[in-house]
Amino acid sequence: MRTPLLLLAGTLVLSGCNDLISPPRVAGYEYRLFEARDGGGVDTLAFRWPRQELPVRFWVAPDNDLRVHLATAITRWEDAFLYGEWRGTIVDDSSAADIHVFNRPPSAGDAPSNLRRLESMAPECRGAYDFSTNAASTVLIRPMRLYVWPRVLGDAPNLDRCYSITTTHEVGHALGIFEHSPSNADVMFSDPTLDGLSVQDRATAELLYHQRITITPGPR
Repeated sequence: MRTPLLLLAGTLVLSGCNDLISPPRVAGYEYRLFEARDGGGVDTLAFRWPRQELPVRFWVAPDNDLRVHLATAITRWEDAFLYGEWRGTIVDDSSAADIHVFNRPPSAGDAPSNLRRLESMAPECRGAYDFSTNAASTVLIRPMRLYVWPRVLGDAPNLDRCYSITTTHEVGHALGIFEHSPSNADVMFSDPTLDGLSVQDRATAELLYHQRITITPGPR
């Protein structure tokens, strides 16, 4: 099949059967997770949600303080993509969700086999995103879990803003940015302070969603 070349607003776009491809406006940071392999060597884990799996379904209790921040985080990351490569939604039925969201720290019962935990720490709160794979690290097991919880007692003056920052950070992990940015100017920094997405965050998301992956989502 021949692939036409389209020139849109000075940007070269390849229009093929599956994806429209536009190069990021700036260089992104590393999004893949590197793990030591038993017996030596390194495994490279890369994941993004296939189009047929969209929108990604998040469940959070209706009365949970994180619900409004989760909705904001989903919108922020959706707006990072030029062609709707990633979309999310909040569902009321936990059994239909891809990702469960909790306003508490992970517990011992939340640790299945082959667990990976990606964490963040801000002054007033912490976050974690847990995902598990099959033994070969090629299939992601649903549901995944996302946690945001306070580090301080009582109602800290900046806790609501910290929830906003940290929820956006953890949703970034959930869409496939497994590594932390090396820059404190990005929301995907390990100790984030940006309440929103930087240009580099957006570029990394765009780059990820047009690259090869090593993990696919298993059945819901």
